[in-house]
Amino acid sequence: MANAEEYLNRIPMWTRKKNTLEDVRDFLEALGHPDREIPAIHVAGTNGKGSVCAFLTSMLEEAGYRTGTFISPHLVEVRERFLIDGRHVKKVAFEDAFETVLKAVRRMEAAGYCHPTFFEFLFYMAMVIFKTEKVDVMILETGMGGRLDTTNVVEKPSACVITSISMDHTQYLGDTLVKIAREKAGIIKNRAPVIFDDGQREISAVLEGYAFRSGSARYPVGREDFRVEDVGDEGWISAPG
Repeated sequence: MANAEEYLNRIPMWTRKKNTLEDVRDFLEALGHPDREIPAIHVAGTNGKGSVCAFLTSMLEEAGYRTGTFISPHLVEVRERFLIDGRHVKKVAFEDAFETVLKAVRRMEAAGYCHPTFFEFLFYMAMVIFKTEKVDVMILETGMGGRLDTTNVVEKPSACVITSISMDHTQYLGDTLVKIAREKAGIIKNRAPVIFDDGQREISAVLEGYAFRSGSARYPVGREDFRVEDVGDEGWISAPG
């Protein structure tokens, strides 16, 4: 795995020129469109994305589903970003996915496409891993924003979740909460249910508007919608408000 990590760590996080979402779709085509075979829950926002992904993974696993979760960032090694049933993907599966994606990248570069960014490469690996592991559902955390995020090539998510939004990456997403909310709302797809944090009126109005225009069922979540019943060794237990 050292060779795979060494290669990945040499890929720039940011590049002056990057692949468009259409290009990302072409890369996925070269990999056999693995994302189209697996139902997805797409998670965006500023705060709480990782926690929401962890909760969703735990709930779905408890319900008997095999889950694949793609998160960022990692703390020690890149493999932490790929979870199968809440646990790091095995090294062999990680390395196999790396080799599969690298071969596709070489073919795409020869056809004139840009080398994927670090995040793009990992996203392709996630799609390959989840297909190979035959997961029932995948939980995808956006890297930054939403509208132009690599993960936003997912065409028909089963649900979209938008956590609380605050000022982040203003040089890319905009200098007001409303502008940032519009970028995050870009993950909303036609008729895909939208669950969102209802803590800020101006942001909720943006998300409600995007969901309405997409014909999507809307599920705002506020503090009155749940309560914490207990906090134990394994975390806190909540119930509907």
